[in-house]
Amino acid sequence: MWEKTRDMAEGLDAKPMISKLPPCPYAKSNEAIGDERDIANMRVSHGIVAVPRLTQYANAVLEKLKSASGASQIPGKVYVVANDQLDAAATADGNVYVSLGYFRNLDNEDQLAALLAHELSHVLLRHHDSSWFGRFTKQAMSYFEDTAMVRNALDRAMEGDFGGGKALTPSQKATLDKMNFLVKLNDRALHPAWGRRQEAEADRLGTDLLMRAGYSFSDGMQAWLAKVAAYDDQQRAVRQELASQRQATIDALAAQGKVEASVRKAADGALKDLLEDVGRSHEDGTNRLRELNGYIEKAYNDNIDAPDAQVTSHRQVMTMPDVKGTLDGYREAFRARSQILALQPAAAVAALRKLTSGGPIASHALPNYLLFEAQAKARPAEREPALRRSLAASEPIWNSVESSAQFYSGRNPKELAAIGRKALRDFQNAPSAYPRLISWYSRVGLKDEAASVLEDCRRNEAQMRSACEKALKI
Repeated sequence: MWEKTRDMAEGLDAKPMISKLPPCPYAKSNEAIGDERDIANMRVSHGIVAVPRLTQYANAVLEKLKSASGASQIPGKVYVVANDQLDAAATADGNVYVSLGYFRNLDNEDQLAALLAHELSHVLLRHHDSSWFGRFTKQAMSYFEDTAMVRNALDRAMEGDFGGGKALTPSQKATLDKMNFLVKLNDRALHPAWGRRQEAEADRLGTDLLMRAGYSFSDGMQAWLAKVAAYDDQQRAVRQELASQRQATIDALAAQGKVEASVRKAADGALKDLLEDVGRSHEDGTNRLRELNGYIEKAYNDNIDAPDAQVTSHRQVMTMPDVKGTLDGYREAFRARSQILALQPAAAVAALRKLTSGGPIASHALPNYLLFEAQAKARPAEREPALRRSLAASEPIWNSVESSAQFYSGRNPKELAAIGRKALRDFQNAPSAYPRLISWYSRVGLKDEAASVLEDCRRNEAQMRSACEKALKI
């Protein structure tokens, strides 16, 4: 019965879409990989932020929307992701990942409910079972392979392995630094854009869920879509500029003899993926609102309730010291990241030292990792504590593991082996971690460990086998 929900929204119907949802237990998507593995994948690719009272609040809203659907046993919870964009994604396992940037920019509970209702609708409509999902997986692995090749080339270049081992000029070093940070510190989208039909369906069913749960259409769905449209317009120019910087840096490296042809091709491939990421913005918000208003007119005869926006409950949560401190702290951390990308490390170091010396995110992985990167020109003994704190964080991020390769390589093989073992424990449930670990072990010269993870991948993750075998050769 649930398999048919993908095809239930042809055109504008005279009845709300929600009337077609089967009132029975939800049947999981064919693409679901299991809750723990799904969460671990997001931990590897973006990093999850522990904000207990915020996630508790968001999950209470999600449960209201699930109840409004009339279906039962709908899987999934809300998780907060270390991303500064207005970005959110629902996976085939039903989990909804929402960026810190989104939480910071929503004005009331109705807008949060609109966002979650839209993402929940992708799950209920089984959009993940479409052929689109396979294309997304291939694109993600292609980006990983290209970026891994660029990282390896940058490591060798920074160590002087190109150009006959000649010392880098200040200009070459600055160019390499720029590319290094662009590869490491980009925010990738949590999810590429759905097709126009899928977005329209999720908007319609999301609106039904929103209103049935007692939220305002105008202060919720309409206001949320207006935010999406305005943000996409703003960010399109920002991301295009970032892509242009990346291309200019690739060109400069090639001109200086620091990137061989194969790596140039990989860098161009990674750039292409980044540009596609830039183009992932939602279908134009104005068009979506127009279509949604047509749906309201036809399915509801323009007869909808207009409850007041739920502002107080939202404000109470967002002003809790731990929640506000986390959101404000990460906003400062993201600003510092921008300063690092602009090669202005002194300002970044000052801000990040303050964030990591006390407060709700002092022990979090991302601010400590950024402090480590901002101190790139400092002595190793000054940088290492920040890297160690990042690696020891209760919610780890993959970038810390990646950066440890260059930092410890050739100096402390025992430390690298220990980091690798911890990474295996931290990310062991994530299918996407296997090729990353194989590539990382290969980079640091731990060939036996790389071969062991490859065998585990072949046994346990059949769908990742090709990516794992390629990772050994990158």
